Amino acid sequence: MAVAVNVCDMSAELWQEDAYVHFRLRMDSEVSCSIDVEHDSTASTAAAPHFPPNVHVLCMDDSPIARRALESILPQEIAGSVVQVFGETLADVAKFKRAVAEQCDIAIVDQNLSFPGAEVKGTDLIKEILAAGYGGLACVRSANCTDADQREYLECGAHCAIDKDMRWREMAQLLANAYANHV
Repeated sequence: MAVAVNVCDMSAELWQEDAYVHFRLRMDSEVSCSIDVEHDSTASTAAAPHFPPNVHVLCMDDSPIARRALESILPQEIAGSVVQVFGETLADVAKFKRAVAEQCDIAIVDQNLSFPGAEVKGTDLIKEILAAGYGGLACVRSANCTDADQREYLECGAHCAIDKDMRWREMAQLLANAYANHV
């Protein structure tokens, strides 16, 4: 349910009463009217994340749902981005590293990658791409983002840690801030 909530940018509540488990989903939406509405120019609006045109974002995740979400939602949140996803098989690890070396501005790796017969840590991938000369933004995306986890990610050389429970818009803003601080 958490993946669906994040993919659809919803909020969720889950609770139990006796033997029953209940949940409530909430999705914010905008209603557009055909009439002209006068806007208050002093009202604050959140600035859209800013990236250079054609920023190349490469993602490594073993979850088919996460790969699909990254591939379809990131281009909407990061206008003009070129997004590639890897992680269907263990062979994608080598493909990802080659693609990062060729052209990548932002590399996002899942921390815990599970493939038949192999477990790969995102922090190890970050260390490898940085040792190979990668100079772009390196990020770990994980469901484990305690303070200790985040320290581990940053100590391996990652520039930011992305919580998988983070909303897509927040993730794009975090990436924009980290990218601006990195370049």
